[in-house]
Amino acid sequence: MELVGDGVKVVGEDELVAAGGQRQAAGHGDRASQAFVTSFTKLYSELADRSPIYAELRNLIDLSVAAAYLQHENIYGKAGWTMDLLGDEQTVSVETYNAPKQVATAVNAIWRGHTLLTPVGGGVQIQPLLALDTSNRLPDKDGKLAKTRPQIKPDLAKGRWWWD
Repeated sequence: MELVGDGVKVVGEDELVAAGGQRQAAGHGDRASQAFVTSFTKLYSELADRSPIYAELRNLIDLSVAAAYLQHENIYGKAGWTMDLLGDEQTVSVETYNAPKQVATAVNAIWRGHTLLTPVGGGVQIQPLLALDTSNRLPDKDGKLAKTRPQIKPDLAKGRWWWD
């Protein structure tokens, strides 16, 4: 498997915000919103170069896609790896946190004539399994990946499966 591209796609969902702060779907698209998400996606790499938090998010997405691929293709089973060390909660415990249920919304206010527009932003949703859909996969037409695989020979000490 090879990850190609930035791996980040910004999507928008037009919503209306009621006086009490409740959000509901607007039911129609907005050209300005669509232009924003398209340009944000197109320029994401440049944004990540300028602001490390966006690069970290892209790395998190790439790692999530790679993990989903390993699970989807049963790579651990095919390799006969049983995770004796990493799967032992006593040896290497996994630290978990409660997922946030609500975060502050970012709002911008813009006057257009006599109309106040308040674009609302925020929220990140990572769906790594979508990257594995056949519509998002590219075939290895020229066999580049197949040719590379046998050339990978890590120089590891006997019994060692990691490198640093």
